[in-house]
Amino acid sequence: MQKKIIALAIAGAFSSLVAGSAFADATIYGNADMGVVSRSGSSGNVTANGTATTVDSGVSGDSYLGFKGSEDLENGIKYIFDVKAILDFSSQANSPSPNGAPGNTLAGGGLTSGHAYIGLTGDFGTAVAGRLDGARFTFAGKYNAFGLGSVGEFADLQRQQTRADNAVAYISPTFAGGFSVLAAYTFNLTGLTKVNSNTAQCFTAGCTPATSAMDGNAHLYAIAPQYNSGPISVTYDYENASINGLANSGIALNVLGGSYDFGVVKVLGYWESVKGDTGAVWVWNAKSWTLGATAPLGGNFLGKVSYGKINDANSGAVGDNAAGNLNKISIGVDYTISKDTKFYADFAKIDNGTGGMGTMAYSGYANSLDGGPAAATGFGSTGFDLGLAHKF
Repeated sequence: MQKKIIALAIAGAFSSLVAGSAFADATIYGNADMGVVSRSGSSGNVTANGTATTVDSGVSGDSYLGFKGSEDLENGIKYIFDVKAILDFSSQANSPSPNGAPGNTLAGGGLTSGHAYIGLTGDFGTAVAGRLDGARFTFAGKYNAFGLGSVGEFADLQRQQTRADNAVAYISPTFAGGFSVLAAYTFNLTGLTKVNSNTAQCFTAGCTPATSAMDGNAHLYAIAPQYNSGPISVTYDYENASINGLANSGIALNVLGGSYDFGVVKVLGYWESVKGDTGAVWVWNAKSWTLGATAPLGGNFLGKVSYGKINDANSGAVGDNAAGNLNKISIGVDYTISKDTKFYADFAKIDNGTGGMGTMAYSGYANSLDGGPAAATGFGSTGFDLGLAHKF
């Protein structure tokens, strides 16, 4: 259950957001998730490395702590803010990023940055600015039976940009019975310059700030019309990114997702095409899709199943930045213990095809381009998890 506190109680921690304001209250929210994850096997280009079994935080979804609130202004307009920190209950170490680069650490070990923004909302819609969740990343979770967590998730194999720094976004009001539009732009996608960029922003393992032509400044815009009404949800997302310092570079993404809840079963589907290059540093020409379902199984049980596939036209080529040709099947079950607490168990297997490099992860952050929280690479090609999660 969400806890309410007066703004004065959190003003010391978030004075830049609430100091001097007249907030009636603010909300603390969060999720605590711990599970056992076991991974093993090999397939395609992935070498067998035995079995890895660990107790980890945020297995079926992020463990996090957040603060959000609003203040009534005038003419129906509200000031809003939301600050979310990703927690790691299983380690004191800073969350790793691809190629061993430091994660987006806020303070101390086990605490990394999620989204953080301020904005205005009213009859005109909602406008926000700050560090925002990626649109593609969000939709990849929304239209997958396993969301962005557990060994059943698929997003890590798609090389996601999990969040964008220096971003602004506008969400229109809902009109015509369920339509809305999201538009977003980032002035500097990673929040870095060439001076302090790391290998995660070079996009190749051997790249360093000294040898990279990139200046770290990547611009991205996204537009996503959506329709949500009753049991139906459909989203189209177009995104385009360009990188300063690399001539003729660009990345174009087309995403289509949808779901329909029949009551006895909810069907979810997701398709995307990612194409582009960064001036001969790497190339990307991949299409992927997932199809899944969730269904009540009686009592407090919820069954989940998903199948996903990646077709990589450049699989195995020098500079290829996709996971190669592969498919993944996932099956799982949730047991609701109470309104806010659930038990979960999931199993998944990856079959790598020509040039396939897919490994088993339990978070959409894994293999992410921006080195988000818990962005370490996967392990093996078969995985199982078992755990407990509580939201408040």
